Amino acid sequence: MSSYPWRHLFVKRDEELAWLLSAWHDARAGKPRFVTLLGESGLGKTRLIQEFYRKLSREEDPGSPDSPEGYWPDAFTRESG
Repeated sequence: MSSYPWRHLFVKRDEELAWLLSAWHDARAGKPRFVTLLGESGLGKTRLIQEFYRKLSREEDPGSPDSPEGYWPDAFTRESG
């Protein structure tokens, strides 16, 4: 069992996540974006990116019969142990 049971939580970062998804959609439409996340240690930058990746893998690229996981494999966000 994880010593951090709260690690799966994603709280009050919906605005930042929406901004990342908007930048993603712009890039897919041919308008490249460069995104930098800045913040002190422990503010949730990694967790924000994990949630962004989860959205990409499950909602933007759910897969197909030939590639069930799609381009963005779900394994990145799975926790072990």
